Amino acid sequence: MEKLNILETKVYNLEHQLEFTTEKLNSLNESIINLKIKNDNINSIMLNNDIDLNELITIKFIHFEEILIESEFNKTKNIKNYELEKTINWKKFDLNREKK
Repeated sequence: MEKLNILETKVYNLEHQLEFTTEKLNSLNESIINLKIKNDNINSIMLNNDIDLNELITIKFIHFEEILIESEFNKTKNIKNYELEKTINWKKFDLNREKK
């Protein structure tokens, strides 16, 4: 009878230990699921940041191109203006020389 009681106690302890271990495993599983959700959220945020950064880079590049084009245009305009002024001055010079 005493052996039976000892065995029953051991079985009870094992059942209790099994229940405790099962609860721990369930808790760990829940933690893993929560970590996966957090990781997915972080990945989503990072992806959105990458998209935003790419858009910003594209905008900056387009702006740079526009500035470059405008600069080239102004450079060409200045050269043409200089050439035109030169031509006008020579024409004035020629006219003055002819008058004399």
